[in-house]
Amino acid sequence: MASKDKIQEDQSELVDAEIPKWTDVALKEKRLQEAIDGLFVLEKKCRNGEDYLSGSKVATCLVKICFEAKGYEKLKSSLQILSKRRGQVRNNARYSSEFFFE
Repeated sequence: MASKDKIQEDQSELVDAEIPKWTDVALKEKRLQEAIDGLFVLEKKCRNGEDYLSGSKVATCLVKICFEAKGYEKLKSSLQILSKRRGQVRNNARYSSEFFFE
């Protein structure tokens, strides 16, 4: 396993391209569940590649779109899923929760 400072697979370009796409799907096209599913796929790629920074960006986006779309049940279930992931997700859950305190 890599240290927390060393990325095995840098997903930052993919994440930077996909986040606006999924945000539009959720908020403009009103397809929240589809966006959530797409973001969880992206989060898994980051987790498997041990790219914790990009994973936390994805988790934060996931929480943000659920909140902005007023999908509070989906927000709750997404946070529960994120909190059950291994290792990095403790950080992801912390970073995504910080969204509410900004």
